[in-house]
Amino acid sequence: MIKAVQDGKYRLIETRQAKVLFLDKTAYVWLAIPGIGQILELSRSPHKADHILAQGSYRIYDVEDEPRFSTHKHLELFLGEGQWQGYLILSSSPAGYKSRSRIVATTESIAGLSQLKSQATRT
Repeated sequence: MIKAVQDGKYRLIETRQAKVLFLDKTAYVWLAIPGIGQILELSRSPHKADHILAQGSYRIYDVEDEPRFSTHKHLELFLGEGQWQGYLILSSSPAGYKSRSRIVATTESIAGLSQLKSQATRT
């Protein structure tokens, strides 16, 4: 079962200290920790952008018992031109209760799959 649980606008910025991912107005510091991997950590501090790295739409899905997809929350960021970058959220944030989440980039794309299905029904 695939259930869309949240969608909206994202912005990925770079500050002097770190990268920060905004999902709507909620900020997550994006950390790369050696030996652990990529972490999103909820941030309540204001962040001033030195650079905007990316922005667009995002979607979060709950996935359970789907043979084509990993059973985790999926965060997908729209890159443009029909391309989505997927991440597996290995704990309950973002849009959950923990302040930190390990994330792993994946080639799995639920949004891309739904776009392919809608294009196939139009032809």
